[in-house]
Amino acid sequence: MKKLTVFGIGFTLLMFFLNLIGCYDFVMVITRNQAYFVEHYTSAIEAYFTNYPLFFLILWISNLLGGILTPIFYLFKKKSALILAGLAFWTDAILILLTSLFRNRIQLFGWQFVFDLLILGLFGVYYMYLRNLVKGNTL
Repeated sequence: MKKLTVFGIGFTLLMFFLNLIGCYDFVMVITRNQAYFVEHYTSAIEAYFTNYPLFFLILWISNLLGGILTPIFYLFKKKSALILAGLAFWTDAILILLTSLFRNRIQLFGWQFVFDLLILGLFGVYYMYLRNLVKGNTL
């Protein structure tokens, strides 16, 4: 990764701020902040996060760590940004797939599930963008 582009910096900032929102959501959910749940989720979703399985929690944390660290590593032109972007994308994909299959995520979140897919798509685009940069291609 030799060169930072205006598109890359802008996309990196977008992904960083989206992941900051994700971190905030994570903290509010894990601490069971009642005001946050009332404002953003239904009681069924609050129950969904009660006794959240450890494996899913590990995937969620991995996704957030990869998502927060990738932009930082990109700005320092480190090739490991690609690995972190892959971690963020694949852990998010696995988390969405498994929670949809085994925890009724789609039914519980309803239209909010579209945002999950949008974020997953952005992770995928970001991963592909960094992969092209590491290979020496530019977009």
